[in-house]
Amino acid sequence: MVLKRKENGKLRKKLSAIIAALVLTASAGVSSFAADSDTIGTAPAAPVAEQPAGGTATANNDATATHTSSGTVTDDNKSDSGFYAPKADLYGDILVKESGSTADYDTEHDKVFETKAGATLDFKATLNGKDVETQYTETLDNVKKAIDGNFFARMVGVTSDKLGAKGERINITDQLNSFLELEITPDSKLIFPTEISSYKLDAEDVDANGNKRVWYYIDETKSDVTGATKKIYMQLNFTNGSAYYKNNTPNIAREGAVTIDTYDDLAPFIVGPTAKLKDLNLLINGVKVADDAQPGDYTVKSVLNGSFVSNPAVGGYTWKTLSGFIGKKAEEKIEYKWTTVQETAQNDNLDGKDNIQPASDNNPWLTVRIPEPVKPPVPVNPDRPVVPVNPDRDPLQPTIPGTENEKPVTPEVKPEENTPVVPEKPEAPAQPEVKPNVPTKENSKVVKKSTVNKLPQMGVSTIAGATTAIGTVLAAASALTFRKRK
Repeated sequence: MVLKRKENGKLRKKLSAIIAALVLTASAGVSSFAADSDTIGTAPAAPVAEQPAGGTATANNDATATHTSSGTVTDDNKSDSGFYAPKADLYGDILVKESGSTADYDTEHDKVFETKAGATLDFKATLNGKDVETQYTETLDNVKKAIDGNFFARMVGVTSDKLGAKGERINITDQLNSFLELEITPDSKLIFPTEISSYKLDAEDVDANGNKRVWYYIDETKSDVTGATKKIYMQLNFTNGSAYYKNNTPNIAREGAVTIDTYDDLAPFIVGPTAKLKDLNLLINGVKVADDAQPGDYTVKSVLNGSFVSNPAVGGYTWKTLSGFIGKKAEEKIEYKWTTVQETAQNDNLDGKDNIQPASDNNPWLTVRIPEPVKPPVPVNPDRPVVPVNPDRDPLQPTIPGTENEKPVTPEVKPEENTPVVPEKPEAPAQPEVKPNVPTKENSKVVKKSTVNKLPQMGVSTIAGATTAIGTVLAAASALTFRKRK
């Protein structure tokens, strides 16, 4: 029994050594575990923003979905460790109103905002990071699940409770940094301010004690609004007591800087309906419409990219060690990448896509329009009377005066002034009636020569009468001759 106990002891020792060797191999050097890494890192440079496609005149009011990356781990959106989705959308929109107006900003999803040459406008760019919340919470949940289901993690004493319920035990101070970079490209007839002080970022809230927190600020040294494309660089405003912060970002904090030591310290900015990342606003006042701007459409296009970087430490292990130990592949750090897409009615802000923006373009746009001038109506002669017309008159029914079928009365139309009056053509005089020449005792014997000569000059009725008279005279002459013979 004693021998068996010794053998079992040796076996346990060998098994422990094998397990330890496996742990060392899987962790890529477990002896170098440390809570604070000595590696010095900086935030990655802002990616070059691709310019949006040109505008079209095609209306686009259907709030076409522009969603691309929801912050959820998928096959094409997965970190090397498999713990988180590197990409997430930031939903953005550009709004406008007339300077000095008390009206709300126009989202322009239903129609194009109309203005005029020489007008002054105020613009507002909005940002909603609802998908960053998904990205943030899934990272914590996935790491907890991986730790609880990993045999080697239990062997070295790493359990999910070492992360804290909300990540309050995950130290993120090493390599911590974040930025947002917005590029605005307006039409040349929309004149944006060239002083960075005219661009105001609203990234402020208060903590539970009523203290002001300013999560991001505009870094004037990295911004440039003098060119055709306006570049606004927004820096995470934070502080902490880490060695990395003191050595690499000692002058980064401004008024209202937020103390960020742990993963949970980011929650007030990211998690919940009132989180400030759900309602970031950039105000740009005093945009001038050029005095020589002609009727037509003038578009403002924008692109925003952002990044968050950290090298978390959990239970004395760096992220590189932990991700290689329990993940699919070791990672140097956590890096979130954010890109804006146009806010639509399918998302929380309910703002909507630019009315003329093509469905293929995902970037926030805004278009203002100078309408064509209204043509004056054709003048009407005020002296010309209007002919009344009964619209209810039935054209198939007879016209009965005093009823609804009475025809419209056409009043006398006076001649226009200076119009010559054309005299009416006089009627031909009536012809006197010509009676037939009836023979009598006085005229029956002789037919005057003059009467016969005038026959061709007489009318048809006159000729007919004359013919009848001649016949009567001839008949009378024949009777007289007959009597003399007797």
